[in-house]
Amino acid sequence: MDEVGRQVQLENRIGASIYTQRQLPAREGDQAMLGFGLNRYNYPDQHASDRLLLEGDWEYWQSLPGDRRQLRYRVEAAHALDPGERVFSRLRAGMAWRTGTAPRQLLQARVRVGYRDQDEANTFAGYDQYELLGELNYSWQSRDWRWYLLGTLYVEERFADNDIYSYTQRGARLLTRYRLNESTRAFWRLSGFGRDYRSGGRDDTRLRSTLGVEHWLSERTRVEVYAGFESNRSNQRNKDYDGNVFGLSLHYTWPWCKSCQQ
Repeated sequence: MDEVGRQVQLENRIGASIYTQRQLPAREGDQAMLGFGLNRYNYPDQHASDRLLLEGDWEYWQSLPGDRRQLRYRVEAAHALDPGERVFSRLRAGMAWRTGTAPRQLLQARVRVGYRDQDEANTFAGYDQYELLGELNYSWQSRDWRWYLLGTLYVEERFADNDIYSYTQRGARLLTRYRLNESTRAFWRLSGFGRDYRSGGRDDTRLRSTLGVEHWLSERTRVEVYAGFESNRSNQRNKDYDGNVFGLSLHYTWPWCKSCQQ
């Protein structure tokens, strides 16, 4: 929790999530969805960071004339609790425009606005903030459908009550997947950003790289394992860290929740 000034470092985390999504009536060719999620995160070495996160979202995909053209609208709400009380509530709304540029290739431009209300009595003051995100991504798939690439560029602005929490963040992400067989895919995720704070003179540069494998044990059960490295270079010593990362997750889709499957 670097917001309160303690030394930032990589920590162990155990998490469990459940998410359900239901399709709603929509115009022919369009899709409308309503989803709800419950997430529990536990930090064995720092229980003050434990979180229970309640989420809800609504999406509408509007088909447009042209090659795979769509407008996508999304509204999402989140409510976070620590072991005792509320930590924050957040509301976001966004819109994306998608279009095909060539066979097996897609371009998407997205904007999102949001507001986060921090429980100052339970945490710290000055963190209530507005946010603005602009994002551009491009995806490509090989002819044999084995290779998949997704590249993203984005700029995000945060405007907090106290400017020591306000910043401009510019970043990029790359996802590469390769299908080894019908039930197994290897992947590489690379991401990085530069973050400039408006007050306090703090500048951060973060880089993260992970390699992993996801394997379908059955039609509804998928396991994922990854390992890699994360580094955060900061001109404030207690915000500077690096180290290895490792993750293992198990995903199950219930028969009545076919639209939840990714």
